[in-house]
Amino acid sequence: MDNASALLLSACLALATFAVSAQADDNFWHTDWTVLTVSQSGAWGVGTATSISPAITLAVKNCRQRGGEKVSDCGGIQVTIRNSWALAYACGEVVFTATGASLPSALDEAAREELEQRLAQRLPSCRLTVAVDPNGRTHAEIRGALTTTGQNSTNSRP
Repeated sequence: MDNASALLLSACLALATFAVSAQADDNFWHTDWTVLTVSQSGAWGVGTATSISPAITLAVKNCRQRGGEKVSDCGGIQVTIRNSWALAYACGEVVFTATGASLPSALDEAAREELEQRLAQRLPSCRLTVAVDPNGRTHAEIRGALTTTGQNSTNSRP
């Protein structure tokens, strides 16, 4: 193959790679935002919209509806995702969230966060409050989710 042919082939491959990555990025930008908010009392809400502000508003509204009048801190703890998983855990009065591009990566982040919380203070067992999948759907139980320190659930549905 001469230099001109090699250069042309390289240029075509680079252009094809750019087109595929641009299409993947384009799909990302056409995906809705999802916001998960959790109150200290354990009430939570999820909102999904094409932009972040309406998603936050919807998540806070859903949290307040779920928690009732006694809950005033909806929106205080929130996480925003796009094409990712979000998990919320409660360890007594300590609430935390974890995210990941995949469920296993979100579970790994949750395990690290729980360990950090336990090293900082004495905590009761942690339980999964809610999981939000990349499509904005909620799940009360997730296979592999921490149910107590160091234990993963094995009899819950995915």
